[in-house]
This record gives sequence, structure tokens and C-alpha cells, in this order.
Amino acid sequence: MRKLTGLVLAACMLAGCSSSAGSSASASASAETEYPEVTITSPIEITIKNENPDMSGYQFFDDPDPALKEISFTEATRLIEEGGSGMILYSATWCPFCQRAIPQVNYVAKQMGVTVYYVCLNNDAEHAVSTEELNELCRNLDWIEWQKDEANPDGPELPDFQIPLLIGVKNGKITGHHLSLVDSFSLTDENSQMNTDQIAELRGIYAQMIEDTAD
Repeated sequence: MRKLTGLVLAACMLAGCSSSAGSSASASASAETEYPEVTITSPIEITIKNENPDMSGYQFFDDPDPALKEISFTEATRLIEEGGSGMILYSATWCPFCQRAIPQVNYVAKQMGVTVYYVCLNNDAEHAVSTEELNELCRNLDWIEWQKDEANPDGPELPDFQIPLLIGVKNGKITGHHLSLVDSFSLTDENSQMNTDQIAELRGIYAQMIEDTAD
């Protein structure tokens, strides 16, 4: 996973990523498990930035009709602050853990019949996030730690925000969050993949989060 701070999202390197995972929900299941359909209804209207987001940068993702709808970083924060409901995924193509998380989030969401709001954090002008925007979001996330920037020790504390991060929100309340993949998975090179049991564990976590957020 990758930490984001400051005005610029730095390019991802393996040395800057970690395979540790954190979650407020846990579950396990067979990789072939079928999950029941549920409904998530938001009391506020969500503005979709892209109904068919460009997922070509995710090398392990090949679904032409994904359950992912892109929204802006600001819209995702509004969803939380104004009492909305939904599943929000923060991800970027430069993050190797995101590369492996995206297909599993999509698989579970499609089986359960829900939309996941995808917030793209790629390193380009279209997806740039300011320090103020990042700080505003993180003030709503009580698990986020705030730290001094080593490059600017006299400056304000910055949030330790990392991806891939899936958040469940129901009427503005956080129902659960999951960071990275699973604890037992280690990314040793660009070809590393989760095994069947690890995929099943991750899908189970996502499914439980969706159930906890459903109507």
C-alpha cells in the first residue's frame, strides 16, 4: 500500500509500499463463493464523474462492464459529510497493491449487485488532490494517524493516508474500512499474486463490509 501526503502524489515504488492490511471487518470463504445480492440506497444524490472509468492501467483487470463508477475525491468526502451511503474505493494504477485489489472488489460488488464509487488517485492533473482536500477527508476517518512531515518538522501534522482503501458509509457513518490486501500476502516482485485462500479471504472481507453497509 502507499501513503499519500502533500500536494503531489509521488510515483509508486515497491520500496515505498507495504503488504500489511488493516480492517474493521474480517471473513473468509472459498474463492468460488457466491454472495447474496443486497441494496445500498443513498439519502443524497451522488454525482458520478465517469460511468465507465478508464481501468486500462490495471493490468490484472479485464471486466468491460465493471461495478465501479468514478467519482471525484471531493464528491467522496461530501458523501461522508452530508450523510450519504455507499462503498468508496481509493486506488491508483501506480500502486501494486491496488492492482491486485481492484479485481476482487469488482468481483464481489458485481455478485452482490452494488456499485462501488471509485476515487482515482493517479499522478496527473485531472486527479490531483490538494493538502486541504486530503486533510478534510481524513478528519472524518478516526483510524487515520497524523504525523509531522520529516521534510518540514516545523509544519503542521499530516494524515497518514494509504491505499488501496475501501470504506463503507451508511447515512454518513463509517460502517467499515479495509486497507491493502491480506496479512499473509507478501509482494516480492511485480508478478506476485495472492493464492486461492488469500483471494477468498479478501473477497470475504469485502462482502462483509458491503453487507454491513446495505439497507
